Amino acid sequence: MEQLFRIPKLYTSILLESLHYAKVEKGWTYPNHRHFIFEFIYCASGSMEQWVNGQPFVLKEGDSLIVKSGLYHHTAPLSEDTEFFVFHFDVDMKEVQTIFQIAANPLIPSQERTQSDQAGIFSVSSWVKGFIEEFGETLIKHEDSLIKEVEERLASSVILLRMQMRILDFIGLLADYFIKDTKLLEHNKMNASQINLAHEVAYQLELHSGERLQINELAKHVGVNRSYLSSCFKQVYGIAPREYFTKIKARTAKLLLQNTDLTIEEISTKLDFSSSAHFSKFFLNTVGLSPLKYRNASK
Repeated sequence: MEQLFRIPKLYTSILLESLHYAKVEKGWTYPNHRHFIFEFIYCASGSMEQWVNGQPFVLKEGDSLIVKSGLYHHTAPLSEDTEFFVFHFDVDMKEVQTIFQIAANPLIPSQERTQSDQAGIFSVSSWVKGFIEEFGETLIKHEDSLIKEVEERLASSVILLRMQMRILDFIGLLADYFIKDTKLLEHNKMNASQINLAHEVAYQLELHSGERLQINELAKHVGVNRSYLSSCFKQVYGIAPREYFTKIKARTAKLLLQNTDLTIEEISTKLDFSSSAHFSKFFLNTVGLSPLKYRNASK
């Protein structure tokens, strides 16, 4: 047998939140806040000033910005009417998370305005326009809950799946831009051993997702002190190990609720919660739904 290639398993999960396209008037502003996932902001027309961790970024038409995980940011009062496209995202691949987290300059200038190839192989503006043209109508219907008939819901689900795939590919293009066009590692203050340490910690957290987190034991396992471990991890992933572990627990719980017939009590035991009530409270606070409601909604 001649085997050209073989990939035993390939799994990538993407989380998308608050995807929207907005038109706002001069003077509009948004208060200081933060997320523990990444945010993509694209200025479609007008201009907007984003303050991220105390640093200003002025986005003009065609510019875009990646707000790193865990950083406080706000929108200053707009000087003119503006349109913008935003989505929040996270991906399971820890290396891809690292690319966005350690990028020296999160601003992607408009390829059209600069008349150069600095925006990489692709044009962000062209991608956003194409995305809105293809999926805008479906997203509006989905937002307004107009899809009621079974056949319409099924067709809409397929379109939404294609939309997620398109955004996942776009995230790959953005990551490729930061690697190729901004000389990522040359400007990164962390050395390879610190990045590798953070990746090893993330791997251990994934490996022991069904257990209770013991930071001291984890630090001893990788051979560093607790504060150094936490510092390196937060620089790479933007959040503390405990918050990262919470995300893993929630993701694992979702998969068990979706893909198994395990009871809530059995899942809570599998994930090492002290009781099903404790697990249900954790899931509600993290996901926004009770485990039972999430399971029913996933069917």
